[in-house]
Amino acid sequence: MMSNYFKFRIILFALAFGLASVTFFNTFYENWKEVKVELPQVESASPLIVFAFKPEDFQITQAELIQDRDLSHYTLGKTFSNCLVELSEFKNCEKQTIKARNFIYNNWKANKRAYIVYEWTGVDTGSDTHIFIEPDENGKWTIALRSTGDFRYQKKVIEDRGISLRYKKATKNDPFEQGTFYLSVLDKNGDLIDKF
Repeated sequence: MMSNYFKFRIILFALAFGLASVTFFNTFYENWKEVKVELPQVESASPLIVFAFKPEDFQITQAELIQDRDLSHYTLGKTFSNCLVELSEFKNCEKQTIKARNFIYNNWKANKRAYIVYEWTGVDTGSDTHIFIEPDENGKWTIALRSTGDFRYQKKVIEDRGISLRYKKATKNDPFEQGTFYLSVLDKNGDLIDKF
């Protein structure tokens, strides 16, 4: 059985090793500007096509997400997340999420333009959903959800529009703490588009 002192030393070593590897890979990435590839010579009637991508190829700008909306006409809410944070920060994050849900719901019920960003994070991925409460071209109030998709492979903005917003109580099958209330966005057929 390991002593607490020995466990503490293992944790310190792992932390130091992790911090050192971050510095190493950041330096490696910043200095590695070009990759030279020598392609094999192939005699074939079919052409060989090679695609090379740079990180910038996967970046979606704020302007692309907002489109031509004038945000001065929108009530702005604070960015909120799915609270995949350290335990010490979890309670504060949960409070902010509850405020954000109320912000969305209250502006929706009052037919007031509003804008807020939901940051979803996972162990090795994440995405942003930009939420716009606004009328559509026919004057019907909608919830426009404009997402970057997976941060690792951002190529285009994904948009969905909901016409209904409902609070639901989380069960063990939901990605929220059981018993908490979350918002679900539904389309014109009553099908779930997103939840936060």
